[in-house]
Amino acid sequence: MRQNRLSVYFILALTLTAAQRLAAQAGPASASVKPPAGAAAPPQQQPAGATCSGEDRFASLRCVADQLRAAYDKVDDENMGEIEKLMKDKRCNIVRIDGLLTRAKDAMNLWFDAEKKYWNETEIAENARVEGQQKSLASMVEDQATAQQLLDSLQRDHDELLRGKAELEKNPKRTQEIQKAIDELILDIQADEIRIADAQKHLDDATISVNNQKIALDARLIEIRQYQRRIDVWKEQRESYYQTSRAAADAVCSIPGTRPNKALPAPKGAPQ
Repeated sequence: MRQNRLSVYFILALTLTAAQRLAAQAGPASASVKPPAGAAAPPQQQPAGATCSGEDRFASLRCVADQLRAAYDKVDDENMGEIEKLMKDKRCNIVRIDGLLTRAKDAMNLWFDAEKKYWNETEIAENARVEGQQKSLASMVEDQATAQQLLDSLQRDHDELLRGKAELEKNPKRTQEIQKAIDELILDIQADEIRIADAQKHLDDATISVNNQKIALDARLIEIRQYQRRIDVWKEQRESYYQTSRAAADAVCSIPGTRPNKALPAPKGAPQ
């Protein structure tokens, strides 16, 4: 167990170092990002509880992902803006554009891997929590079943009293003894109706509790999985956009008479 924790801390340290290096390369992140047409921005709305603070069980992973996201947004915004300018001068800038796209993709992959790691760990923890809550749900379901059995029993007794009263009322000679028996049955029937109403309320409350618990157990897991699917789809769209951008730049080089440009130098401090 101790060895596994050390491995996690080592990986986290390496990831954070990469994040800091990328952030230094990118400079301060802009307040807002306007991604080029054809690919939406990464999903902004995350499931509740994802915070870079002590309140989050995986706050350290969340902080790394947020830092890498800010760095990626800045790199992507600047590089795609530069590519747009290069495409307008009608020169063969494929080498420079390829370098800009590569750095944007590298930044994207760093963020994406950190983002997925955070949500994978969160999903594992949430699954464990749900499994633990299943015992509480089982107890609530058992209470619901007991309430249903009590209601059914009271309803059968009530029906039996109604049948007995109806039989007595059929008697053409209603003696004092018969009338007394009918009156007693009426009192029993009224008392039963009160008990039935109470039992019905208890069953309704138990049913609501069970349904709410089931929804609560699954809601966050569903939200986490839906968010992960959204960022998976976004990454596929973004990769397709980068590929399309490179193809467009390459097509310019096929035009007769197009002159090549020099390669874009790597920023200082960038990994070679």
